[in-house]
Amino acid sequence: MGGCGRKMGRRRQECCSRLGRNGGGGYFTNDDVIKQTHHAMDILSRNYPDEMHVFIFDNATTHTKRAGDALSARKMPKLIPKDGNFLVPANKVDADGKPVYDAQGDIVKINVCMRDGTLPDGTSQPLYFPAGHEHAGKFKGMAVILKERGLVRKAKLNAQCKGFKCAPGATDCYCQQVLYNQPDFATERS
Repeated sequence: MGGCGRKMGRRRQECCSRLGRNGGGGYFTNDDVIKQTHHAMDILSRNYPDEMHVFIFDNATTHTKRAGDALSARKMPKLIPKDGNFLVPANKVDADGKPVYDAQGDIVKINVCMRDGTLPDGTSQPLYFPAGHEHAGKFKGMAVILKERGLVRKAKLNAQCKGFKCAPGATDCYCQQVLYNQPDFATERS
């Protein structure tokens, strides 16, 4: 951004990133990029309200990164897991929201529950059974999730097409695809 590092109005917009995994502050996380972009947009809107502003990012991981607990039908089991539970890997972060690294310099991963979905009527849809249920804390599985959304016939589909060979243009031939196309899954923020 042309204005970085110089005075913009009464405030100074500057952000310094010290590269390296474990020393000097680490890399910018996706949350850091979003926070800095919002900050820059606020300054530009305040000081240059009549100008059009364009931000260009060249960072493939920033484009595709989702929150660790984001809704994703990818790898979801169709049924309630018999052994263990369906959890999703997320980066472990410290109190400041920065990734935690192990002795080899790799980001430490933890397993977390996927966040709740949203039913067609706008109410929250927990993807894990509630306390007091015989499967308390377990992932419901795609079949139960689809039934709760009123998609009883779609819940009977296979988890995925055999060999991932769907008919051209098909959007609802297997459970993962049906969920992927549900509004809350389809609009999950990257």
